[in-house]
Amino acid sequence: MKHKKALLYLLGFLVICIWGIIIMRVYAAVGTDKALLPALNIAGDTIKTHVPVLQPDTFQLQLGYADPFKELETEGQQSAVSVAQVAAGTVQPIRPVPAAPMLKPVNTRYLGYVWNAGNRKKVAIMNQNGRELMLEEGGLIDELQLISISSDSVKVKYKGKTSFIRINK
Repeated sequence: MKHKKALLYLLGFLVICIWGIIIMRVYAAVGTDKALLPALNIAGDTIKTHVPVLQPDTFQLQLGYADPFKELETEGQQSAVSVAQVAAGTVQPIRPVPAAPMLKPVNTRYLGYVWNAGNRKKVAIMNQNGRELMLEEGGLIDELQLISISSDSVKVKYKGKTSFIRINK
């Protein structure tokens, strides 16, 4: 009984000390009084590092190269179109190549997937233009083909271009 009582007093003393340290640290962190903070005294030798002396460069930059941004027109060469042709209007203007038409984004959302109990394959739940559809891998909705199903996105192919549709929560 005496052994248990001594252990109880020892543990109680340790609990009070630990809580005292915690409260003191919180008070020191919140308080703005500079007098309570301990002063740091650095005693002893400090570590000295050796900084090497830099030597002057032993080379020179050679700047005698041609300017890469100037047009390269030598005396023997002429430009493909002369100034007279441009002034006479005989040169056809270069027309820009038309860009490939932008594909209209499909109004398709990925809502999640379920497991097919019959063949243990994933079945994606898709919403296209307000109607909900269930598709397995390789399934088609209009021109949209489902390539693969994962938990957060599906990989689809639309008019020859592959893209990912992320899940909408």
